[in-house]
Amino acid sequence: MTQSNVPASVAARLVGRNGEYLGNEFFIKGDDFLIGRAFECHLMLNDEMISSQHARIVRSGEHYELQDLGSTNGTFVNGEKIAKKVLRTGDKLMFGALEFEFSRPLDVSRTMVATPEAMAELAKAKAHAIPAAAPAPAPAAAMEVVKIPKAAPGHPLAGLIPGVLMGLLIAYIVPLLAAAFQLNKLGNLTVTGVGQFLKSWAGTFPGMHTHVGLASFDLSNMTSLIALIGLALGPFVGGFLARRLGRRGQIGTALAFAISYAVVALIIQIAVFKAAFSDLPLSYPGIVRSLGPWGNFVVVLAYFVGVVFVISLIGGLFGRSRKSD
Repeated sequence: MTQSNVPASVAARLVGRNGEYLGNEFFIKGDDFLIGRAFECHLMLNDEMISSQHARIVRSGEHYELQDLGSTNGTFVNGEKIAKKVLRTGDKLMFGALEFEFSRPLDVSRTMVATPEAMAELAKAKAHAIPAAAPAPAPAAAMEVVKIPKAAPGHPLAGLIPGVLMGLLIAYIVPLLAAAFQLNKLGNLTVTGVGQFLKSWAGTFPGMHTHVGLASFDLSNMTSLIALIGLALGPFVGGFLARRLGRRGQIGTALAFAISYAVVALIIQIAVFKAAFSDLPLSYPGIVRSLGPWGNFVVVLAYFVGVVFVISLIGGLFGRSRKSD
């Protein structure tokens, strides 16, 4: 008799013991029962401490075995972290902060006294699949105390480096592809031409966010339009990635991302032109000319960081902080 053909009264099941699943019963159908946050799971749990595919219950003959699928926060049975374990009625299963009790009425509960009368009733239920009464819940005083595992701490800015790299990659590569398309259209697509454009873009990239830089874009020109989109898309995607992989709040992540993004862009600018840092302020367009080169340089950088902060913050709003996988 397969699990799918077993009457509900004697079928194996998981019973919620806390949270939003308290008291709910989930019947284990088939021979492979998947548990996790992903939509394809048979038991989909809404808890960020639970991995996308956290664990599975596999039926082998008359036994059910719980297997951890390499989850971030682990799978626990009766307070013990396990890789795999054969389940018995009354076992307490912990996935993240959610606790369930495994129940199979055809099993003899470890808390029952195996009297001849009880064994006779059990044999009768197995032979005829007659609905059996669910085992009485254990008294509150006898319940096992299960320690809820904490989420892996991780670094609060774990996603900052990949976010900055992804943002810069988009900000440089998208305009470069647009320029290559334009050069090809004009019949002037050469390695030298593309290299010169990349060098020019890399050297002036931070200043592109100033009013002078934006004024140089001709929005009626497709190449300039795509370049501007790439310029804005970089911080947006980078901020999303930093927030998705990190654990800091949106504002903290966006601020750290914007400062790091500006610093790396400046390093690239210096490397491309092989310029001394003291010569760098001379390459920036003026916003407040009365402040002199260095004063204006600071203003432009602050403006640049502010623009990146806003764009990356918007991108970060679409990403959530990582807590499990």
